[in-house]
Amino acid sequence: MRSRDVVVLLIVLVALAAVYLIVRQPLAPAGRGIGDDAEALLPRFRPEAVTSIVLGSGPESLALVSQERVWMIANGPRRFADVAKVDYALGMLAALTREELVSILPDKHAVFEVDRVNGRRVVLLAGADTLATLFIGKPGPNGFDSYVRLADEDEVYLSPSGLAANVLRRPEHWRDRIVLPLDPNEVTTISVDRGGLEIVLERGDAGSWTARKPEEFLADSGACDRLLLTLADLRAVGFADDISPGEAGLDIEGGQSPVATVEAGLESGMTASLWIGSRTDDTYYARRPDRTTVYLLSSRTVDFILGGPSVYRPIDENSEDDSPPNR
Repeated sequence: MRSRDVVVLLIVLVALAAVYLIVRQPLAPAGRGIGDDAEALLPRFRPEAVTSIVLGSGPESLALVSQERVWMIANGPRRFADVAKVDYALGMLAALTREELVSILPDKHAVFEVDRVNGRRVVLLAGADTLATLFIGKPGPNGFDSYVRLADEDEVYLSPSGLAANVLRRPEHWRDRIVLPLDPNEVTTISVDRGGLEIVLERGDAGSWTARKPEEFLADSGACDRLLLTLADLRAVGFADDISPGEAGLDIEGGQSPVATVEAGLESGMTASLWIGSRTDDTYYARRPDRTTVYLLSSRTVDFILGGPSVYRPIDENSEDDSPPNR
């Protein structure tokens, strides 16, 4: 290769490198950007102080409201939100930093979709006081991060991966699908009453289980533990918001008897209860006494929970495989 060609090639490579750096970190002033000490974007923000979150603007906005640490979806019929998802989203917002500055120019807001027209607005409130307002923009270079801007600042930053996915959820994705919020370590008894046939299992101090009803015997601890873990991890596969309690077989207040009742007695003396209603092709309707939400549960999972006494007999008396189903 001639020396002239080598020089031309070097010039082209340098030019390409310069273009890459400009695209990767456009308009960041000297001395700031990647590699600097991370300064919090919201330095005085405390997630536990937030009582409501507004996502979006106008009629399409979504509001989440906290009532004594119980989060509700406030738009339309009030529905329970998943507290863990809300806490995780607030934690991500609290962890935002000014580490990756990509622009300081207002006319670039539309480019990164963090302007008031294209940006997805997030408002964090404590009572009537606004703690912070920011805009989440288009995906960043890796497709999982996002551009973000505080509403009262011109600077645009690149957020960590997952911000948009965890904060800008659809209403149905915020909903609480945990049916029985149980700590397995606190459960002392489990009872299943199906059509008058009642099974009562009692856990001993050493983790052993004893069947108390319909007859007494030393139960298979493995089978009882599988039932306990199934209940503790029981999640709805959907919701039956448009069906009446009577149609679901769950109008208990109106005198309707459920197909089955499941109860977990806790060390505190409290009881966590679940009513099982009618069955569809592949789901059961269910609800808790303290909520009007009608859940849809996997029929395979419910059939396992409602298994007969033979499921819990010692292994030498029960040769069938009664492993819990995949939910």
